[in-house]
Amino acid sequence: MSGSNIQPPVTQEDINKYEEGWTREMMKYWRERLMKMKVYRTGKLYSSISGHRTQGSPTLIEHRFAYYGIYVALGTGKGYKRGNGGDLKFLEDWKTNNKHRK
Repeated sequence: MSGSNIQPPVTQEDINKYEEGWTREMMKYWRERLMKMKVYRTGKLYSSISGHRTQGSPTLIEHRFAYYGIYVALGTGKGYKRGNGGDLKFLEDWKTNNKHRK
């Protein structure tokens, strides 16, 4: 039995549609998670979520978001703890005093 007559069960177009759908669904998933965690205040983190697909071998699907969200969620930094709602008081005077974080 020769393998040359075997057709793949899906076309490249089907694969592309699946990957594009996966990219969109993961963006939707993370936005829903943010809403469930009740971290939606200004919408900046929510709207910063993006997805990008790069075809190749292997295909790469990346999702990105504003990095400050990680640090706020983990409560890092002097005087801040997890669950502070993203209120970073040091940003209030960042133009006149930028020595808060390095």
